Amino acid sequence: MKKILISLTLVTVVGTLSGCATKQDLEALSAQQVKTNQELISIHETLTRNQAEALDNTKYCYAEGKPYSKGAKINGRVCSRGMAIISNGKPGPLEWTDPEPFVN
Repeated sequence: MKKILISLTLVTVVGTLSGCATKQDLEALSAQQVKTNQELISIHETLTRNQAEALDNTKYCYAEGKPYSKGAKINGRVCSRGMAIISNGKPGPLEWTDPEPFVN
């Protein structure tokens, strides 16, 4: 009975240890996690920068996700402040407007 119990214990221990990761496996996993974290940080920084630009319509008009500066012309429209007024010392937003009629 004692031999059977020892045999079962050894089988259980060997079976449990065979499922453990090796040091190399853990190091590879750790390196992959570091790389993934770096990529996530880079993506986050890019998104933050893009959102800041997209939200700043005091400097750009946007068409198809691309920023255009004041005076740019696309499809017969012009990037300008139009009828925007200065509020709290800040200029009004740039927007796509119809060009002003030609005056003699």
